Amino acid sequence: MSHQSADPLNAAVREEVQRLKALDFSHLVDLPASTERQVAVDAQTIAVVVWHDMLPNGEHRIVAQANRKTRLGFGVYLSADGFAMSGDGEMRSLSDEELSSFM
Repeated sequence: MSHQSADPLNAAVREEVQRLKALDFSHLVDLPASTERQVAVDAQTIAVVVWHDMLPNGEHRIVAQANRKTRLGFGVYLSADGFAMSGDGEMRSLSDEELSSFM
């Protein structure tokens, strides 16, 4: 993926992660397994998907993933980031390994 192609995707992911981090714990744990919405970034339409699942250690994993198709419709550019939240509300960033299935 070219740097120029990644910028709007990364921006959409950063914005969504910041929005999610501002929610309180009760809202985060009530998120469905996935939701998708379309956003406009730099005159591009980007799909932003929010994934929510529970890790084996009991933490809630929240991932924002942005994607868009290439100009000719072949392939997809992806960007993802997120965090995990424990039952006491403590947040931590996800490792590259934890994000790998979203890339």
